[in-house]
Amino acid sequence: MIFETLNTRGKDLGLADLVKNHFTRLIKEKTKGLDHAKDQWQKLRETIEGSKVDISTDTFIYHYWLSKYEYITAKALFKSFKKQVKKSNANSELSIMLRDADYYRSIHEVEYGTWTKHETEIADALSALMLFRVRQQAPCVLSLVRAYRNEVIKKKSLELALTAIENFHFQFTAITSQRSSGGISGMYAALARRIYAAKDSQEIAGIIKEIKQKLAERIPSEGEFVALFPELIYTNTLSKQRALVKYVLVEIAKHDQLALLCNWNELTIEHIIPQSKIDEFNFPEEIIGQIGNLILVPPKLNEKLKDKSFQEKKTILLEANYPLPEEIDSANVWTHENIEDRTFNIATKAYREVSASKKY
Repeated sequence: MIFETLNTRGKDLGLADLVKNHFTRLIKEKTKGLDHAKDQWQKLRETIEGSKVDISTDTFIYHYWLSKYEYITAKALFKSFKKQVKKSNANSELSIMLRDADYYRSIHEVEYGTWTKHETEIADALSALMLFRVRQQAPCVLSLVRAYRNEVIKKKSLELALTAIENFHFQFTAITSQRSSGGISGMYAALARRIYAAKDSQEIAGIIKEIKQKLAERIPSEGEFVALFPELIYTNTLSKQRALVKYVLVEIAKHDQLALLCNWNELTIEHIIPQSKIDEFNFPEEIIGQIGNLILVPPKLNEKLKDKSFQEKKTILLEANYPLPEEIDSANVWTHENIEDRTFNIATKAYREVSASKKY
């Protein structure tokens, strides 16, 4: 009680410390020398804090709460937590939190989740959300994964929900860089609670349909998406967006069913007009780095291409039976205008076809 009082008088104690204190105060061991609450809590902390990605126990507790209970601020959570968690249910709540900590880590650190080959689409969507650096969807995703792990919903249902969320944040966050309002966070939390409270898979299927509808209403317009798409740039000096650029190129290649004969992760990004030509012949870095000037190639092929001319690269690619995009295959020269046109075509395809295919 003193510990909690210090916090109310301005001492900066973390949410995790307060929640741990609450559990240890409520859960009393009958056997001397054993401290079940402390051991369980230690496992929970190790699960979250041991992650390779940036997640914290405080954030987990907040998202766990939003996935089950009322939508409140993190600052107000502990007061509600004390009302919800009593001596009668403290043990079960702690056990459930420990299990959910495992799920929570698996949705942020895909390698930890041991997703199988049959769950690749799920793992890919989760990885994409981490790439987009969004977190407000976490309570909803936690509820979905919990329902899946508890065998309340099938794999297909989880895939449908996650790919819709991935598609939305690709357009809304990754490309158009729109700020998510509290309304989106509240929407995700409300949907998470309904998934948690749902009686069966049929009810959750209706909620997933609603998720897709609500997200579709908030997706940016095609004009806005296409206008901002050229700002997606990758060169050695402008490398911040490299992972996002590769994500787009991979998604386009998958959609076009390109037979690149290589694991997607192993493919490298090749600049058709090489980076050595930056600032030469009307090729500023912002054009050289645009997606219209980029293709994915296996590492060995990348070594052969290096800084060769467009015609030389095209010959090498054709001899290697590389599936050249139509714009490159039909071109005799590769100009500033060619790059901008291909960037526009990829943007349009990404919005109309690739993203659309993830909605259903």
